[in-house]
Amino acid sequence: MSAFLPDIFSSSTPKWSKLNAAKKQSYFDILDTMFGPGYHQEVVIEASGAIEINSKNLKIKDQSSTYLLKKWKSNTPIEVIENSIETVKYLSNKGVQVAKPLFFNNKEFIFIYENEKWTCSHFIEGNYYSGTKVQQANIPITIAHLCDQFTTFPKKLYPSVQLEYDIDNYEQTLSKIENCKSEWDNVFGYSFSHLLKQSWGEIQSALEHLKSKSIDTGMVMPMHCDLHPHNFLFEEDKLKAIIDYDSVKLVPVGIALAFSTLKLCKQAMVYSEQQNPFELGQNFKEKLIQNLRTDCLGSDDFYTLAL
Repeated sequence: MSAFLPDIFSSSTPKWSKLNAAKKQSYFDILDTMFGPGYHQEVVIEASGAIEINSKNLKIKDQSSTYLLKKWKSNTPIEVIENSIETVKYLSNKGVQVAKPLFFNNKEFIFIYENEKWTCSHFIEGNYYSGTKVQQANIPITIAHLCDQFTTFPKKLYPSVQLEYDIDNYEQTLSKIENCKSEWDNVFGYSFSHLLKQSWGEIQSALEHLKSKSIDTGMVMPMHCDLHPHNFLFEEDKLKAIIDYDSVKLVPVGIALAFSTLKLCKQAMVYSEQQNPFELGQNFKEKLIQNLRTDCLGSDDFYTLAL
């Protein structure tokens, strides 16, 4: 089925590559400033070559350990970065598997260099969620437990950003896209334009489905709203960490859980097309709901919520 063809999230192996000499040299001053004089002489620096990962993240390996150095978007308020760090620290104390933040040489979690903001954490070695039988059995429970932690999240750590879901806005956006159909090849490139043309009828049908439904999207609360396959790291079938906590927003929890269910079940189908997608999705949803300890979900119509 075309719905289960691989996409940019389908690779289960992170892609990192060593920087060439010239590119590596461009980081010497900042590394020495962050970690101490001469630090750059001890390290291997790698960058991600995959478009689905923040390309400004660097993997730094010295003689004793490996770190992830994250460069934030220049317009990110420092309060947002501080909140993300405190969120990770809070969840770590609650037993959630995370990449713990680390101090820089200045004893701060945030380093500002030439007006750019950086953070550092332990680098977690592992592969992404691929939907093995063991992973399928365990990850709905993991997501339910993470959701439960956020239902008791301290108010002082609530994110400042709330995601809004507005059907009228969706309709206006699709109308604008349709009105410039003759420019799709130039705007999206031929491959994506061709896919969009093939799928346009289904997209419009999905919009009509949403317009016809009145659905309870669940409690609006802090939640990781981007739990796709590449935000789970595994060593074989053992979960090592859930990552990307800048994606914690105030969000209707039903939409966040349904989106995650859709992306993770699709990944399982990509790796094993012999499974029945309807049974897979139903089993995943039921296990997730059964393990939620709080009544925060609202509707269990994950098809509509995921749309």
